[in-house]
Amino acid sequence: MANDMVNLASAVNSSVVSGDMSGRKAAQAHSTEALVSKADVEKAQTSQTVQSAEAEDATQKKESERHEMEKQAQDLQEISDAKGWAVSFRVDDDLEQTIIKVVDSDTQKTIRQIPSEELVTISKRIKALREGEIGASGLQGLLFDRKA
Repeated sequence: MANDMVNLASAVNSSVVSGDMSGRKAAQAHSTEALVSKADVEKAQTSQTVQSAEAEDATQKKESERHEMEKQAQDLQEISDAKGWAVSFRVDDDLEQTIIKVVDSDTQKTIRQIPSEELVTISKRIKALREGEIGASGLQGLLFDRKA
């Protein structure tokens, strides 16, 4: 019976020790999970900060480019006034593209258009073709209006 008591005590001790070991493992696992989740949070915060900084840089770059473009347009307008030309800028609604036209102030004749009227027409036809507004038969006349 004394021998059974010793065996029972050693069984209890070993279960406490093994229970203690599984508790340590659980604590280590929980600690590791906490570290991983903390690292994920820090990584997400860093990513948000970087994205915010990039968006701010992009906005500043666009504003800088717009300002530079306005300055160049002003310079061009001054030169054209001295030469007797009129320069007009417009955005084509269909193509969402800027079109620049240089016109003789006296005769109102177009000196130059960038992009050319032909290129604008071709671009509109290609856009209509891509959007499905023109069927397969619409390919005729896409680049040329007449036969050679």
